[in-house]
Amino acid sequence: MKKGFLISCCLLVLLPLTSCDDGESGGEKVLGEEKMAAVITDIMINERIVASRMLSLDSALEVYHGTYVPWLYEKHGLTKEMLDKSMSYYLENTAKLNDIMRVVNDTLSARYHSGRFR
Repeated sequence: MKKGFLISCCLLVLLPLTSCDDGESGGEKVLGEEKMAAVITDIMINERIVASRMLSLDSALEVYHGTYVPWLYEKHGLTKEMLDKSMSYYLENTAKLNDIMRVVNDTLSARYHSGRFR
């Protein structure tokens, strides 16, 4: 019984990872590195916009989740599940996440120096 339980637990942990690839389509797949970099860039820009409004925490959260999160999902064709799964995947794959964050940093730096933040 213990062996069967252990195998079931391993399958629950490993099965989602085996269905992941770097593709950008399908509700069950992890976003590709390029797409993930674009999503994280937009998240960071929008967090900065909300923070610059000097709102109370409750108001800032309402604006962010009521306006920017739906915009982000629509712009990138995402669902909450897709983004959560992708975030979890890249948090477990830190070398890939480091590569993504370098792209995000370069993109934000280029936007800052060119004066365009959206």
